[in-house]
Amino acid sequence: MGISRQLNRLGHPKPLPRILSKHWKVPFFQPINLPLPFNPILIGNGKDLLLCDTGRGKLLAPSAGRLLQQLQLAGYQPDQITSVFLSHAHVDHLGGLLSEEGRPVFSSAEHFVHEREWSFWTGKNPDLSKQRLDDQTKSDFIRLAQKTFGTMEKNFKLVARGTSLIDGVVVQAAPGHTPGHTALRIQSDKQELVHIFDLAIGSNRVTS
Repeated sequence: MGISRQLNRLGHPKPLPRILSKHWKVPFFQPINLPLPFNPILIGNGKDLLLCDTGRGKLLAPSAGRLLQQLQLAGYQPDQITSVFLSHAHVDHLGGLLSEEGRPVFSSAEHFVHEREWSFWTGKNPDLSKQRLDDQTKSDFIRLAQKTFGTMEKNFKLVARGTSLIDGVVVQAAPGHTPGHTALRIQSDKQELVHIFDLAIGSNRVTS
């Protein structure tokens, strides 16, 4: 589906698809197509394996949901994952938490999500009024988040800024994309990486 059709379907202002189609020039891609390569990452410290987000599963597109296949190609099985971290509760990040039968995929792992993110989505009426999405999409986001959290309530541990998930990985609050959107500060020896997830979205890299 071209970017214009996608953005119009999601309720964006009409001029925006034309602007992006005109100015978004990516080598080897057609100007009307917008690649969205949001990939879960796996962090190992020699003792623990922390999976960060789980993709969309089969919830949005039949071409998605290849996380388990890719883990296996890398030499890992689901029961080897000791921890799962959810940066935020949008469907393209939590969609791989449950199997098609509705069971937790990483059943032996401890799951983490920011306490503010949990409270937002499990509340009575999550406010998505500032999201440029049509009403059906908003309803789907809420339904899927609440279904997943409801099914996995006993699996999740709520965290806050400064929480250490595993040795070398610390929670960093990064609200905005969602109220409890969270980044991770990853340290190894004298090296450090901050994984910002959906704090900024695009094909360009940010360096300092």
